[in-house]
This record gives sequence, structure tokens and C-alpha cells, in this order.
Amino acid sequence: MGTKKGFLCIAAGLAIVSFSTAAVQLTTQEDSQATPAISGKYVVYSDGRAGNLDIWIYDLETSQTWPICTEEHKQLNPAIDGDIVVWVDWRNGEQNKDIYGYNLSTQQELVICNQPGNQRNPKIHGNRIVWDDSRNGNGDIYMLDLSTMVETPICVESHDQLAPTVYGNLVVWEDNRNGNSDIYTRDLISGFIFPICTNTNNQYYPAINERYILWTDSRNSTYDIYGYDMNLAKEIIICNSAGEQNHPRISGSFVVWIDNRNGNFDIYGKDLGRGDEIVVFQGIGDQIGHNVDGKRVVWQDNRLGDANWDIWMSCIGGSGLSADINSDCRVDFLDLGILAEQWMMTAY
Repeated sequence: MGTKKGFLCIAAGLAIVSFSTAAVQLTTQEDSQATPAISGKYVVYSDGRAGNLDIWIYDLETSQTWPICTEEHKQLNPAIDGDIVVWVDWRNGEQNKDIYGYNLSTQQELVICNQPGNQRNPKIHGNRIVWDDSRNGNGDIYMLDLSTMVETPICVESHDQLAPTVYGNLVVWEDNRNGNSDIYTRDLISGFIFPICTNTNNQYYPAINERYILWTDSRNSTYDIYGYDMNLAKEIIICNSAGEQNHPRISGSFVVWIDNRNGNFDIYGKDLGRGDEIVVFQGIGDQIGHNVDGKRVVWQDNRLGDANWDIWMSCIGGSGLSADINSDCRVDFLDLGILAEQWMMTAY
């Protein structure tokens, strides 16, 4: 477990805040665990302990882990919302990747899509699951509504549409119809498709919540994080610092991304409500494959060596629990020890 002393740096009018942050190691298997996703008390991830990648889950309340899917061949890139886990599944062949799922409440596996071609990059919000799909010869965007089990094509334009995500009634994705990668969206109520960003350089890896659409942007000859504020109908810069900022994720007012301004990839973030940039975790090795839910951030971490990725977690600015003294997202004997030491120091 690593800690950092807090500091505040003001530069060019931007506040960069590093909280006294503790990171918690969730997995300790010798083989790699990667691409975590988090929703509430559950963290799901790909696990290589059996020799290929399977889907496992970690319960933050009980610290218990168990497998979700251990079918032959690979299962990877899980996503979760509530009780539904979805992932990319290779059981029908590497060139015929499908989307499968699992209902934690009913303990039943779900076939989300097993059409010909490759289905990849699933994301879920509520009852809606989206993915990119090569059944038509190029990448298109499809969606399944779990409440009706009806599949809907979201965008089947020429060229590739890739890496979708969904929030409420909006689906966003990367779109190559203009010869480079742009960000487009579809309103599921009106059915209208419209561009969010068509800058002449490339935009990748969109993320969305109720107010913001975010993406990685290469207009400055490196990768930065840009966004679109739907309330104000204007583009915004999230981070264009030195080095590479990539793969934004958002939950509530918090954005997190991977950032190599220090030479290796760390986890940075920003509170869009306050405007403060946050060092979520900075350490040895690379921290990548991140996700966020509320104030909890999870990522894969190779500080122990390239062949041994583990899943770690931290809380942005602390968990909000009054007894979580070391901000490691839970209350345990470590917090009690710190509290006892502080009490003894004030007694003199």
C-alpha cells in the first residue's frame, strides 16, 4: 500500500491537487489481472490464473473474489452496471468474438450477441448494452435493450464506427466517415445522429455522463483530453498538459485518465465542478486500464513487473466515510491504528 503527502500547486491559473491518497491492492495472484470495471461494491476484471483470460469479480464489502466465466478460450474487457456484467468472449473463435453477459442476481449467463463477425468493446448503462460489430464487413454500432431483448442497429454508415458507450438516451462512438476518427452521437428518442467533434485530427475513446461527452484528441500532435458540455453547448479542454493524456472515464463530476507526463503512465483526474486537476495515483511502473464509479477509481498496475499486472483501487479525495482515515475506500484496523496514534499525540 502506498501513500503520498498532500500538496497544492497553482500554475497558469490551474489548481493541481494531490490528496493524501492510499491505494489498495485488490488482487495478488501471480498471473495478470487486467481491464477492471467498477459499479457499486463490485469490481470485475480479466484474470489469467487459469492460463487464459477469464472474468472474475471482487466484492468490496466482503473482500471475496469468485469467477463469473471460465469458459475455454478468452473472456476479456468486462463492463458492469448494477447486477449485469458483460464482456468479449472468444469461445466461438478468435475471428468470431461475441458479447456475453452474466446476471449477478439470477446467477444466469446471458448471450448478448453471437452474430457472425466480431462483436467487441461492450459498454452498459441501465438496460442498454452497446458494442461495435463487424457483421456487415466494417465496424458498426449495435445495441441490445435487456428489458425487451430487442437488438437495434445504432449506426451502420460506411467506414468504421467503433468504441461506443451509452448513457441514458445517448450513444456516442468513434466515427471514420470523414476519413479520420471523429466523435458522433445518436439520440435514442429522436433517432437523430449528429457530430460532436469533427476536428481534422483524430478523436478517440469517447466517454459520457448526463452532462459531458469526453474523448482523447490528437489536434495538438499529442493526445489530450477534450470534452463537450451539453448544458452549455460548447467544447471544453479537460487536460492538455505535457506528455500524453488518454482514455477518459467519467462518473458524476469526476473525470479520470491515464497520463505519462512523468515518463510512465499514472492516473490523473479532474473535478469538473471545482475545476481542480487531481493526482489520483502516481507511482512506479504503469497504471492503466482504469475505470471510475463515484469516487472509487480502479486500474491495472505493473509496479511488481511487466508480467504481473494486478488490480488496485483508490478514492478521489477520500471515500467520504468519516472513519476512513487513510482514504483507502474502506474502514479497517489500519484506520483505527492511525486514529489511535493521532489521539495519543494530542494527549501530550
